[in-house]
Amino acid sequence: MTPPAGNTQNNSYTPTGKTSVRGTLSEVTLYDAFGRVASITRGGIAKTRTYDAYGRVSFISDPNAATGTTYQYDALGRVIKLTNADGTSQTTAYGPATRTVTDERGKATTYTYRSYGDPEKQFLMAIAAADPAANISLTRDARDQVTSVSQGGFTRTYGYNVNGYLASVNNPETGDTLYGRDIAGNMVSSQVGASGVTSYTYDSQNRQTAIIYPGGTPSVKKTYDKTGNLLTSSSSGGIRSFAYNSVGLPTQERLSIDGKLFKLSYAYDSNDRLRSVTYSPSGSVIEYAPDVLGRPTKVSGYVDKATYWPNGMIKRIAYANGTVTSFGQTPRLWPSFFNTETTAGAEYLKSSYSYDGVGNLLSVNDFVDNNMDRTLAYDDINRLVGANGFWGTGVLTYDGVGNLIQQAFGSNSLSYSYDVQNRLAAVNGQRVANLSYDVYGNVSASGGNTYTYDDVPNLVCVNCGNAASKLEYQYDGLNQRSSVSSAGNKIYEMQDSDGKLRMQLDGETLTEYFYLGDQRIAQRVSP
Repeated sequence: MTPPAGNTQNNSYTPTGKTSVRGTLSEVTLYDAFGRVASITRGGIAKTRTYDAYGRVSFISDPNAATGTTYQYDALGRVIKLTNADGTSQTTAYGPATRTVTDERGKATTYTYRSYGDPEKQFLMAIAAADPAANISLTRDARDQVTSVSQGGFTRTYGYNVNGYLASVNNPETGDTLYGRDIAGNMVSSQVGASGVTSYTYDSQNRQTAIIYPGGTPSVKKTYDKTGNLLTSSSSGGIRSFAYNSVGLPTQERLSIDGKLFKLSYAYDSNDRLRSVTYSPSGSVIEYAPDVLGRPTKVSGYVDKATYWPNGMIKRIAYANGTVTSFGQTPRLWPSFFNTETTAGAEYLKSSYSYDGVGNLLSVNDFVDNNMDRTLAYDDINRLVGANGFWGTGVLTYDGVGNLIQQAFGSNSLSYSYDVQNRLAAVNGQRVANLSYDVYGNVSASGGNTYTYDDVPNLVCVNCGNAASKLEYQYDGLNQRSSVSSAGNKIYEMQDSDGKLRMQLDGETLTEYFYLGDQRIAQRVSP
């Protein structure tokens, strides 16, 4: 297979397998005597599976491991037990219209379905949780579409038009939200409660071309290339524009606002792995040296070497200043420890973690300062109810819909109360605040501060009536914050299309943010 650019992919076959090679990346799939996948090895990382006498998957390994997950079935071929790599297990029992799952903590949740006698079409009607206060019930129409969901005395309802598209939602917090649809099902209008109407337009290929908000909220306009990639998304808070290579990967994304231009340029290797990002206006180039699976192994100037566990979790980061951070894994592939050493080998951060069978964090042990040790506890539906640490004993309680109603940490406590619409109304204790809301359900006032939103809704102003503490925000065509203004000073921001903050410009001072994958590693301030 020859792509428009980059390395060609070559496939070869044997009686028991297939090998695909593209540049330095190979993927080998092996089959058993019945033609079932026995293993897949990609970039040197293998996952295997085995089958029982009836052809059902009985084991799937973790990456590059002999351990993994095993499965047991009943006479009807339904999974009744799942055993994890650490020996914990989850069981499932089936009734005429129910499925009860008992998790690794021994807590049972029962799901009730309706199926009209067809086991392949089951529709969830109720969830009976380990804590009855959290039970959920659903109703459905003749098309089996959900028409209501109820929990803890609150109900959300859903309405549909004659074509089966969602036309309305009633939420306790905001009342009715109405949706207009075209014949293709595209949403052409929306209105939340007493707000104005937001309109949406589309081209002949059902791509959204404009969003027209009510009031003074800036509209957004979008254009696309012939293959459907977004080219521009424009708003008064900034114009975002993009360029792509011949295989559709982004090569540039730009933000233009108030005559200023911020740009990120992306370069790839011949296997389409991200090789570098160039920041403009500074011209800074960050190299990533991707491994065979496309994972960055460095951040030039800041990280000399990064390695990974077979499942993709970072294993070790060697920083350019000589500091090294290491991460361990449990048999369930959860983080087991975190350790940071200086160039001299001195440990100044070292913690270990333990978990229960469902992955709730139970303890954090700090080997540098044991005063920072923490233990945590959870209720039957995995909500945090206890947290003990340097603050003393911590206790948290909830209502039936999961709202936090009380927290006490040592001598400090806070209580929370909610209004009839299930919105947080007041906080009392060491801190006191009364809250009010706008039509969209956003907090409009709390603790002496006021908050103003546009019709997106985005926060556009804090304390608009107080010049000394007033903050104003703008948003670009991707609905990402592009500026912050206070006391006559305006700071510009560019986030990438994934929402990671990349640049800030405050007067003549440019701050750039650098990442290893999604983890922010460093920032550079210039001049």
